[in-house]
Amino acid sequence: MTEQDDRTDAETVASTVRRRIVWGYVGGAALIVVAVLLAWWAIANGAATAAPAASMPTTPTASSSPPGSPAASVAPSAGPASSTAPPPAASDAPDASGTPETTTAPVIDAFAVSTTAAECTDDRSATVPLSFTWNTTGAGEAWIGVGTTDASAVPSAAVPPSSGGYTGLAFSCRDEEQLYTLTVRGPGGTTSSSVTVARSLL
Repeated sequence: MTEQDDRTDAETVASTVRRRIVWGYVGGAALIVVAVLLAWWAIANGAATAAPAASMPTTPTASSSPPGSPAASVAPSAGPASSTAPPPAASDAPDASGTPETTTAPVIDAFAVSTTAAECTDDRSATVPLSFTWNTTGAGEAWIGVGTTDASAVPSAAVPPSSGGYTGLAFSCRDEEQLYTLTVRGPGGTTSSSVTVARSLL
């Protein structure tokens, strides 16, 4: 073998080694790329499957119970049912026969004043006596008030509830008009009736 052949063989071996090194780098790079792609695919697939799992309710339902368990056929109730009924209202309390009693508010059948036009002198310092009469049904208490629509709240006098007359009030000629109210109270509540007296200058 000549010296030239030795050099040719050495160059061939060196070229082969270089090619193997290059292919080794290429193979390593390809493996890295494949590993990155596989990791990215695994992460993306895991996020896609985690989304529907997160939206699933955590509370077990009747369909998720194993066969044979009571919850498989009976859905849980929203809360314990109350076994105590509220007491009936006072106005609807049942009587001895079991029929609810109904109480109604008292009724003012009539309420009148002796005059609705009080005749006053020019000096307006006089007063005009007034007389009130009334009839009611179902009342236990009664009041007359001045300048109010509820004589039970601002009473001028307590009067007989069912019927009667009252002369303890007078119209003041300093007022152009005045409101007088009869209010009666019974088991079913209160009822009021009003009359207006106007001044008439002589």
